[in-house]
Parts: sequence; structure tokens; C-alpha cells
Amino acid sequence: MRKGILDGKSRTPKGKVVDEKKPCDKCGVCRPTEKMNKVITPGGKIKYLCTGCLH
Repeated sequence: MRKGILDGKSRTPKGKVVDEKKPCDKCGVCRPTEKMNKVITPGGKIKYLCTGCLH
């Protein structure tokens, strides 16, 4: 395996889909029908993004 850029860390945040009724951290819209994506940022913070903001 070549170490370097692809060392287990992808640049795009991959969200774990959680069934939590939280407002989106990016657009601030709470969509009760939509499942939220739990994204852990490189800084270690946990953000909840709707599917539109994630992609």
C-alpha cells in the first residue's frame, strides 16, 4: 500500500445517516421528514447536515 494522500482519510466528508430531528448546521433548515447526515469534521466537531448540503 502506498501511503500519502489516501491514508485512510478521504477529503469529502462521508456522513453517517442518523434519524435525528436536528436543524441542518449549514443551511439551518430543519426537515423532519429527512434523515440527517452526521459528519465528523477534520477538526473533530460533529455536524448535522441535510442531504442537500452534504453533496
